[in-house]
Order: sequence, then structure tokens, then C-alpha cells
Amino acid sequence: MRVVSMVVGSMRLEVVEAEGELKDFVRKLAYELFGSEGYWVEVGLEWDRRWVRTLVLLVDGEPVGFNQVYVWPCCDDKLMLGVHHYAGVRPEFQGRGYGKILIASGEEVLEELGAEVFAATLRADNTASRRMLESLGYDVMTWDDLRRKLGNEITEDILYVTGGYTDDLVALKTGCCPWRDPVEYIASKVGASARAYR
Repeated sequence: MRVVSMVVGSMRLEVVEAEGELKDFVRKLAYELFGSEGYWVEVGLEWDRRWVRTLVLLVDGEPVGFNQVYVWPCCDDKLMLGVHHYAGVRPEFQGRGYGKILIASGEEVLEELGAEVFAATLRADNTASRRMLESLGYDVMTWDDLRRKLGNEITEDILYVTGGYTDDLVALKTGCCPWRDPVEYIASKVGASARAYR
């Protein structure tokens, strides 16, 4: 399945779904970049395609990075959350905008799968990922900030669905109507009042 194909200068960029040898590439890079957490990427490669997709960016046919995304209902099934589960680019290819291409491609797939809000989690010291997500329109905040805005129950549900237990920050973006604040949108969908908007 081809998601994106473009030519930039003399380079051919393609984002494709991981199959066959590309699954091996994803496994190897996940363990390289994330250590033992790479296990969760490996598990995700075998999940049901109705919910999970793993995208690989090819530059002139060479795999340079991946983004594993999934959708999952949360907040008592009132909200379909689209999660950028794990994304990474080979170190020698970082800083060239490839992560941004992978996240944007993941958003397109998540929308096709029915996601209303996109989410990613990250560590506070990962400034490159934070800047990249913010440049794509994500609101990045601490889990405590989200708790103050939406309350503990909704935040814990989002934390559970994203699996972001080892991360300090959550990045949210409204997919279905990008002009809306994601916290306000979540509050309207789940019947809560976002404390920041009272």
C-alpha cells in the first residue's frame, strides 16, 4: 500500500506500509532506537490491520524510518483516539524532515481509520520531537497539565490508550477539525467540561 510518493530534487521519497523485509527493518530500528521498548513495536507489527498500520519511509528505495500508528476507542467509547505509537528515523538521516513526513503520513492513515484526535507521547528532553510535533500543530503538554484541564479519569484513559507511561509529555491534535483545540474537542466529545475553558 503506497501512502505517499514524491520526488524532491533528485531524491524519490515513498511512504509504504511495512511488509516482508520492511518489517525486519522496523524491528531492528525499533530495538536500536528504543531498547527493550522495541518489543512493543514488534508486537504492533502483528496486530489487526483494521486498527494498526506501520509505515516506512523509503528514500531512493532505502528504508530510513518508520511510524507505527493505531486507533483505539477511549473515554467510554465516546472518542476514537489515533496514536503515533512509535516513530523513529535512522540516526544518520535525522534532522532532514523525514520524521515530519512520517508523522504527517501517519495522520492521513489515522484519519482513514476513523481517528478524531491524534496523540503522541514523548520525553521532556526530546526537544527535536517536541519542536517537530508543535510545527505540525500539536499542543504539547505534561500529563499533569492535561489532568488539570480534563480531570484525572479522562487523562488516565488517554494515558492507557497511548501507553505513554514512561513519557513526560503528551502531544494532541484534532484530526477531524484541525481548527479546534484538542482539549476542548475531547471535553465536548466525552461530556466533560474542560477546566481551562470555564
